[in-house]
Amino acid sequence: MSRLTFNGIEGTVIEQSPHGNFLVVRLTRRVVICGTYSNQFCWEESHDSDSDFESFITYVGLKSTVLGFQDELRQFYAWIGNQGGYFNYRNEKLRKAQRVKTYKFECKIRGLTPETIPSLLSYNFINC
Repeated sequence: MSRLTFNGIEGTVIEQSPHGNFLVVRLTRRVVICGTYSNQFCWEESHDSDSDFESFITYVGLKSTVLGFQDELRQFYAWIGNQGGYFNYRNEKLRKAQRVKTYKFECKIRGLTPETIPSLLSYNFINC
């Protein structure tokens, strides 16, 4: 697998689109980004000079949907909002994992900037 640097963070390319427009990059076991060079999908513009992505979407792996987990999940959603992130559709908040295959569930987060990703990597996930 090839390596890619995103905002100073070394990641592993785990998937590439057939047309080469986007790459899926694992930054940690829990955090994956999907970056695009041409932004043909009209994602929010957020250029990263290290990877040369014009924009990207962030995926965060989560363990569970059990009731005791809901308070932590709300805190995590609030943290995302405070970082300028958002969810485009209701099912993006918590869905079955598609990109972060080491977790059962994932959040698909839009609107983060490359500068917010290091703080996401250090976010204190207790039970989620």
